[in-house]
Amino acid sequence: MPFKRIDIRMSTETGFMSNRLEALACCLLFLVCALLTTPFVESGVGDDFGYIRSAQLLAQTGHIHYNGTTPMLGWQLYLGAAFIKLYGFSFTSPRMAILLLSVVSTYLLHRVLVQFGLGRFYAALGALTVMLSPVWLVLTVTFMTDAAGLFCLLLCIYGCQKAVLAGDDRAEASWL
Repeated sequence: MPFKRIDIRMSTETGFMSNRLEALACCLLFLVCALLTTPFVESGVGDDFGYIRSAQLLAQTGHIHYNGTTPMLGWQLYLGAAFIKLYGFSFTSPRMAILLLSVVSTYLLHRVLVQFGLGRFYAALGALTVMLSPVWLVLTVTFMTDAAGLFCLLLCIYGCQKAVLAGDDRAEASWL
């Protein structure tokens, strides 16, 4: 029996552009709240000192150095190393890379909720409830793997939704 195409439609309460503007407003609100926590301490927070040291060594040598105390980070190290090369070494520069990922995650979460059919208000409420929760807000200003992991999960869900909505096989394959 062939598969039936699932009909997932974006909320049409105000249209496509308005939903994107609301997602951007959620991102801005999240960013303001995260910066109000003043995440600019120049020392390790939790376990992120080992992660930041690995990113610093990658930025200096171009090679990944496993220091024995942190898990292998992969692409997150390259992102942190890029921010260290761009802005110089400090504990804040790789943390700002994770903050940037969290802002993009806020946008993706809002878009995912809209594509699941939630209305404008509930999509914004859902995205802000997750991203502004006290537990999560602390993790978005450290160089830990939690925010990068959520970003990857949301990106995969978003791509799967777009694949389901795609019109032809080639577009479906490209989203997957």
